[in-house]
Amino acid sequence: MSALSALGVDNLLVELDSFEVPIMDGSSAPFIFLVQSAGIEEQNAHKRFIVIKDTIRVENGQSWAQVSPHHGFKVSLEIDFEHKKIKESGQKLTIDFAEQSYLKEISRARTFGYERDVEMLQKQNLALGASIDNAIALSDDDILNEDGMRYHNEFVKHKILDIVGDLFLLGGNVIGYYEGYKTGHMLNDQLLSAILSQPNAFKIETFEEGSSPIHYYSEDWQNDL
Repeated sequence: MSALSALGVDNLLVELDSFEVPIMDGSSAPFIFLVQSAGIEEQNAHKRFIVIKDTIRVENGQSWAQVSPHHGFKVSLEIDFEHKKIKESGQKLTIDFAEQSYLKEISRARTFGYERDVEMLQKQNLALGASIDNAIALSDDDILNEDGMRYHNEFVKHKILDIVGDLFLLGGNVIGYYEGYKTGHMLNDQLLSAILSQPNAFKIETFEEGSSPIHYYSEDWQNDL
Protein backbone atom coordinates (compact mmCIF):
# COMPACT_ATOMS: atom_id res chain seq x y z
CA MET A 1 0.00 0.00 0.00
CA SER A 2 2.87 2.34 0.74
CA ALA A 3 4.37 1.76 -2.71
CA LEU A 4 1.00 2.30 -4.41
CA SER A 5 0.48 5.52 -2.45
CA ALA A 6 3.87 6.83 -3.52
CA LEU A 7 3.15 5.97 -7.15
CA GLY A 8 -0.35 7.45 -7.04
CA VAL A 9 -1.98 4.18 -8.11
CA ASP A 10 -5.49 4.31 -6.66
CA ASN A 11 -7.48 1.98 -8.92
CA LEU A 12 -6.31 -1.61 -9.22
CA LEU A 13 -7.22 -5.22 -8.53
CA VAL A 14 -4.85 -7.33 -6.45
CA GLU A 15 -5.09 -11.12 -6.78
CA LEU A 16 -3.20 -13.47 -4.45
CA ASP A 17 -2.49 -17.17 -4.83
CA SER A 18 -1.30 -17.55 -1.23
CA PHE A 19 -2.32 -16.42 2.26
CA GLU A 20 -0.69 -12.97 2.17
CA VAL A 21 1.23 -10.52 0.03
CA PRO A 22 4.91 -11.57 -0.17
CA ILE A 23 7.21 -9.56 2.07
CA MET A 24 9.89 -9.25 -0.65
CA ASP A 25 12.89 -7.62 1.05
CA GLY A 26 10.84 -6.05 3.83
CA SER A 27 10.58 -2.64 2.17
CA SER A 28 8.44 -1.06 -0.54
CA ALA A 29 11.26 -0.68 -3.09
CA PRO A 30 10.68 -4.03 -4.91
CA PHE A 31 6.97 -3.27 -5.32
CA ILE A 32 7.76 0.18 -6.73
CA PHE A 33 10.16 -1.41 -9.21
CA LEU A 34 7.65 -4.07 -10.30
CA VAL A 35 4.74 -1.65 -10.69
CA GLN A 36 6.91 0.73 -12.69
CA SER A 37 8.15 -2.16 -14.84
CA ALA A 38 4.58 -3.30 -15.53
CA GLY A 39 3.50 0.24 -16.35
CA ILE A 40 0.82 2.55 -14.98
CA GLU A 41 -2.23 3.38 -17.08
CA GLU A 42 -3.65 6.88 -16.80
CA GLN A 43 -7.43 6.85 -16.66
CA ASN A 44 -10.02 9.38 -17.73
CA ALA A 45 -10.81 10.54 -14.19
CA HIS A 46 -9.42 13.10 -11.79
CA LYS A 47 -7.38 11.84 -8.85
CA ARG A 48 -9.10 11.90 -5.45
CA PHE A 49 -7.46 13.35 -2.34
CA ILE A 50 -8.57 13.07 1.29
CA VAL A 51 -8.20 16.63 2.60
CA ILE A 52 -8.08 16.87 6.41
CA LYS A 53 -10.11 19.83 7.70
CA ASP A 54 -9.94 19.33 11.49
CA THR A 55 -7.53 17.68 13.92
CA ILE A 56 -8.43 14.07 14.73
CA ARG A 57 -6.51 12.20 17.44
CA VAL A 58 -6.55 8.70 18.92
CA GLU A 59 -4.68 7.40 21.96
CA ASN A 60 -3.85 4.02 23.43
CA GLY A 61 -1.91 4.26 26.67
CA GLN A 62 1.25 6.24 25.93
CA SER A 63 0.81 5.81 22.17
CA TRP A 64 -1.04 8.40 20.11
CA ALA A 65 -1.58 9.42 16.50
CA GLN A 66 -3.32 12.38 14.92
CA VAL A 67 -3.91 14.11 11.62
CA SER A 68 -4.41 17.85 11.21
CA PRO A 69 -4.82 20.28 8.29
CA HIS A 70 -1.72 20.91 6.21
CA HIS A 71 -1.02 22.23 2.72
CA GLY A 72 0.57 19.03 1.42
CA PHE A 73 1.55 15.75 3.09
CA LYS A 74 3.85 15.63 6.10
CA VAL A 75 4.66 12.93 8.68
CA SER A 76 6.30 13.39 12.08
CA LEU A 77 6.93 10.27 14.14
CA GLU A 78 8.74 9.29 17.32
CA ILE A 79 9.35 5.64 18.19
CA ASP A 80 10.64 4.37 21.53
CA PHE A 81 12.65 1.15 21.62
CA GLU A 82 15.18 0.21 24.30
CA HIS A 83 17.48 -1.58 21.85
CA LYS A 84 20.96 -0.05 21.67
CA LYS A 85 21.14 0.11 17.86
CA ILE A 86 17.68 1.64 17.50
CA LYS A 87 18.54 4.30 20.08
CA GLU A 88 21.78 5.10 18.27
CA SER A 89 20.02 5.41 14.92
CA GLY A 90 17.61 8.12 16.02
CA GLN A 91 14.01 7.55 16.99
CA LYS A 92 12.35 10.77 15.87
CA LEU A 93 11.94 12.05 12.31
CA THR A 94 9.84 14.48 10.29
CA ILE A 95 9.40 14.03 6.53
CA ASP A 96 7.72 16.66 4.36
CA PHE A 97 6.94 14.79 1.16
CA ALA A 98 6.60 18.01 -0.81
CA GLU A 99 10.32 18.57 -0.24
CA GLN A 100 11.84 15.13 0.32
CA SER A 101 11.83 12.13 -2.01
CA TYR A 102 9.88 9.06 -0.90
CA LEU A 103 12.04 6.84 -3.09
CA LYS A 104 15.36 8.13 -1.80
CA GLU A 105 14.42 8.66 1.85
CA ILE A 106 11.80 6.02 2.68
CA SER A 107 11.21 3.25 0.13
CA ARG A 108 14.24 1.06 0.99
CA ALA A 109 13.61 1.01 4.76
CA ARG A 110 13.04 -2.58 5.91
CA THR A 111 10.87 -3.98 8.65
CA PHE A 112 12.68 -5.20 11.74
CA GLY A 113 12.29 -7.65 14.59
CA TYR A 114 14.07 -9.51 17.36
CA GLU A 115 15.70 -12.85 16.60
CA ARG A 116 14.23 -14.35 19.78
CA ASP A 117 10.71 -13.39 18.72
CA VAL A 118 11.12 -15.01 15.30
CA GLU A 119 12.26 -18.27 16.88
CA MET A 120 9.22 -18.25 19.18
CA LEU A 121 6.81 -17.50 16.30
CA GLN A 122 8.27 -20.16 14.02
CA LYS A 123 7.72 -22.78 16.71
CA GLN A 124 4.04 -21.84 16.35
CA ASN A 125 4.24 -22.12 12.52
CA LEU A 126 4.16 -18.34 12.17
CA ALA A 127 6.60 -15.97 10.42
CA LEU A 128 8.02 -18.99 8.62
CA GLY A 129 9.56 -16.85 5.88
CA ALA A 130 11.26 -14.37 8.20
CA SER A 131 15.01 -14.05 7.66
CA ILE A 132 17.78 -11.49 7.36
CA ASP A 133 16.91 -11.35 3.64
CA ASN A 134 13.61 -9.58 4.34
CA ALA A 135 14.09 -7.78 7.65
CA ILE A 136 16.59 -6.20 9.98
CA ALA A 137 17.26 -8.94 12.53
CA LEU A 138 18.11 -7.78 16.04
CA SER A 139 19.95 -9.72 18.71
CA ASP A 140 19.80 -8.43 22.26
CA ASP A 141 22.35 -5.70 21.54
CA ASP A 142 23.30 -5.72 17.85
CA ILE A 143 22.19 -6.10 14.22
CA LEU A 144 22.68 -9.53 12.64
CA ASN A 145 22.54 -8.42 8.99
CA GLU A 146 26.03 -8.50 7.50
CA ASP A 147 25.25 -5.65 5.10
CA GLY A 148 24.23 -3.39 7.99
CA MET A 149 21.74 -0.55 7.64
CA ARG A 150 20.40 1.00 4.43
CA TYR A 151 19.74 4.30 6.22
CA HIS A 152 21.24 5.57 9.45
CA ASN A 153 17.70 5.93 10.84
CA GLU A 154 16.14 2.98 9.01
CA PHE A 155 13.94 1.89 11.92
CA VAL A 156 11.89 5.07 12.20
CA LYS A 157 11.86 5.41 8.41
CA HIS A 158 10.23 2.00 8.05
CA LYS A 159 7.56 3.05 10.52
CA ILE A 160 6.90 6.12 8.36
CA LEU A 161 6.71 3.82 5.32
CA ASP A 162 4.01 1.89 7.19
CA ILE A 163 2.11 5.08 7.98
CA VAL A 164 2.05 6.12 4.32
CA GLY A 165 0.55 2.75 3.40
CA ASP A 166 -1.95 2.67 6.25
CA LEU A 167 -3.29 6.15 5.42
CA PHE A 168 -3.79 5.11 1.79
CA LEU A 169 -6.45 2.65 2.99
CA LEU A 170 -8.76 5.68 3.18
CA GLY A 171 -9.05 5.36 -0.59
CA GLY A 172 -6.85 8.24 -1.68
CA ASN A 173 -3.74 10.22 -0.80
CA VAL A 174 -4.14 12.30 2.35
CA ILE A 175 -3.58 16.04 2.31
CA GLY A 176 -2.68 16.69 5.92
CA TYR A 177 -0.11 16.40 8.69
CA TYR A 178 0.27 13.08 10.51
CA GLU A 179 1.93 13.11 13.92
CA GLY A 180 2.46 10.12 16.17
CA TYR A 181 4.28 8.56 19.09
CA LYS A 182 4.91 4.81 19.38
CA THR A 183 2.39 4.05 16.65
CA GLY A 184 1.72 0.80 14.78
CA HIS A 185 -0.75 -0.68 12.31
CA MET A 186 -3.42 -1.19 15.00
CA LEU A 187 -3.30 2.42 16.19
CA ASN A 188 -3.28 3.68 12.60
CA ASP A 189 -6.37 1.56 11.93
CA GLN A 190 -8.06 3.21 14.90
CA LEU A 191 -7.12 6.61 13.47
CA LEU A 192 -8.63 5.73 10.09
CA SER A 193 -11.85 4.63 11.80
CA ALA A 194 -11.92 7.91 13.74
CA ILE A 195 -11.44 9.90 10.52
CA LEU A 196 -14.22 8.05 8.71
CA SER A 197 -16.56 8.47 11.67
CA GLN A 198 -16.26 12.26 11.44
CA PRO A 199 -17.29 13.13 7.86
CA ASN A 200 -17.23 16.86 8.61
CA ALA A 201 -13.54 16.67 9.57
CA PHE A 202 -12.38 15.84 6.04
CA LYS A 203 -13.44 16.29 2.46
CA ILE A 204 -12.75 14.45 -0.77
CA GLU A 205 -11.45 16.69 -3.52
CA THR A 206 -10.23 16.24 -7.06
CA PHE A 207 -7.82 18.61 -8.74
CA GLU A 208 -7.38 19.13 -12.43
CA GLU A 209 -3.77 19.26 -13.53
CA GLY A 210 -2.29 22.64 -12.67
CA SER A 211 -5.39 23.80 -10.79
CA SER A 212 -4.10 23.34 -7.26
CA PRO A 213 -0.97 24.61 -5.48
CA ILE A 214 -0.87 21.45 -3.35
CA HIS A 215 2.20 19.28 -3.98
CA TYR A 216 1.75 15.79 -2.54
CA TYR A 217 5.22 14.40 -3.19
CA SER A 218 8.34 16.25 -4.20
CA GLU A 219 8.16 17.25 -7.85
CA ASP A 220 11.26 15.20 -8.74
CA TRP A 221 10.18 11.91 -7.15
CA GLN A 222 9.25 10.32 -10.48
CA ASN A 223 12.66 11.21 -11.85
CA ASP A 224 14.19 9.30 -8.94
CA LEU A 225 12.59 6.01 -10.01
